[in-house]
Amino acid sequence: MQKARNLVSLSLLFLQTTCFAQTAFKVSTETNENAIITSIWAGGSAFVDEPQWNDNGKSFVILESTGEIHQIGYPSFELMKSRNLRVGSDVLRRCRQGFLLVDKFNSRLVVVNAKTLNVKYKIQVPKLHAAVASPHSDLIYVLAGDRPLLHIVDLKSGDITKFDDPELPEIGGQFLNVTPNGTHVFVGDRAMYHLKLNGKSLEYIGKSPSIASNPGGIYVSPDSQYVALPSGGGNDGVAGLPRSGYNTYLFETKNLKENTRSLPTGAYPRSIGWDAKNQWVYAQDFDYQLKVFNNQTGVLHSQHALSTRGNDGVRYTSHPDGKGRVLCTMVNHKPQKNGPARLFFVEIR
Repeated sequence: MQKARNLVSLSLLFLQTTCFAQTAFKVSTETNENAIITSIWAGGSAFVDEPQWNDNGKSFVILESTGEIHQIGYPSFELMKSRNLRVGSDVLRRCRQGFLLVDKFNSRLVVVNAKTLNVKYKIQVPKLHAAVASPHSDLIYVLAGDRPLLHIVDLKSGDITKFDDPELPEIGGQFLNVTPNGTHVFVGDRAMYHLKLNGKSLEYIGKSPSIASNPGGIYVSPDSQYVALPSGGGNDGVAGLPRSGYNTYLFETKNLKENTRSLPTGAYPRSIGWDAKNQWVYAQDFDYQLKVFNNQTGVLHSQHALSTRGNDGVRYTSHPDGKGRVLCTMVNHKPQKNGPARLFFVEIR
C-alpha cells in the first residue's frame, strides 16, 4: 500500500480562464423520419472520451484534447462555463468528488470540481496507463506499471493498492471500466476479467471467453446491467451464438457466462452504448457513426452517417432520462484532416 496524499498538489498553480459567453453552439438541425440530429459544435480540437451529463440533465460537460473543459446547457446548447485546465487528458469521468481526468504525460490523476470546473487536486500514480470511476464512489480503478496492472486508488484516504487475489495474483490489460453503480469492474483486451466490489476491495468472479479481435474498449450500460467488448474484427467464441463476422456480444454484468446476446453491428464495430432506460442500443460500423437497435429484440431501427466513413472513434452518452436522446462524440476526428471536431445530439423518433 502506498500513501499518495502527500503527493497531492493544489490546482492553484494552474492558470485557468473563465468564459460565460451566451454563444449558442447549435450549428444545424436535420430531421428525418427516424431522428432529429443537431450538430452542436463545429470548432476546436479533438474531443476526449464521453461527455458527462449533470445529474438533473440540464447541462453536460465536454473536454478537448487541449485541456479546455466546457459546460453546455440543455436544451439551449449555450456555453455556460469554460476553463483551460492545461491538462492533456484522454479520460473524462464522474466520481463522487467531481470529474476525473488522467494526465498520462505527468502520470497523475486530476480531480476537477463539478460546479466550478476548477482543479481540486492531483494524485501521482507511477506509470499511469488508464483510469475509470463511478459517480457515487471515491474509489478510482487504474492500470499502472510497465505491464499495466490493476490498482485501486482511494481518493478519500489517498491510498493506492495493487489488486492481488490468490486465484489471479496479477490482472491487467489494455482496457478497463466500472459500472456506474460502482459494483462491477471489468479489465482485459481480447477477453474480459470480471471483478466485484466487496467493501473497499475487489473479488475476482471470472472471465469471458477470448472474443475480441482488434478490440475497441470495454463499455458498460448506464443502468449497470450490460457490458460489451466491441472489436474491429467482431466478437466470436461464445457457444451457441452466431459465428458470422462483425457481431458484438452483449453480456450481463452480473454473470459473463449466462444470457449473452449477439448484436449484428456491422463491419469494424469498435464502440457501443445504451439508452439510459434501456430502450435502445447504439453502435457504429465503417459507414455509419450511429446505428440504433431495439435493446429487447436486437432489430435495427435506423442508421445515421454523422461523419466521414471509417471514423470509428464514437462515444455515446445517453441523456439521464433516456427517451432516445443521446450525445454522439467523434473522439478520433482530426480537425486538420477531416474538418472541425464534431458533436451531435440525436433524438430517436
